[in-house]
Amino acid sequence: MNNSVKVVWHRTERGKNIVVYADDDLSRWPDYEEEKGEHHLGHTEEEIAELDRLYREDRNAELARTDYMVLPDMNPTQALIDYRQALRDAPEHPNWPLDVPPLDRWGETD
Repeated sequence: MNNSVKVVWHRTERGKNIVVYADDDLSRWPDYEEEKGEHHLGHTEEEIAELDRLYREDRNAELARTDYMVLPDMNPTQALIDYRQALRDAPEHPNWPLDVPPLDRWGETD
C-alpha cells in the first residue's frame, strides 16, 4: 500500500472531508470525491457560481468607478491602465473564483 495520503471531500456537505491513502478505492466512500485542485474547499457548484457572480459584480463596479479616469483628457497613468487591465483579466485566473488575485480599489492603496 502507498503511504501517501490525499483529501477527499463530501459531495454535498461543505467542509466535511476525510483523509485516505492515495491508492485507496473511493468506491468505498460513494459520497466523497477527490480534491478538484489545489484550492478546492468542497464548494458546491452553486456556491462557486455565486462567488463568480459576486466577484464579477465587484470587478465591474470598480471598472465603472474608474472609467472616467481613463478618458483621453484625463491623461491616465500606465499604472491605472495596467490596473484596469488586471481587473478585466481577473476571471481568466486559473482558479477563479476560488483563488481571486488581490485587486484593491484604485486610489486606496497607491
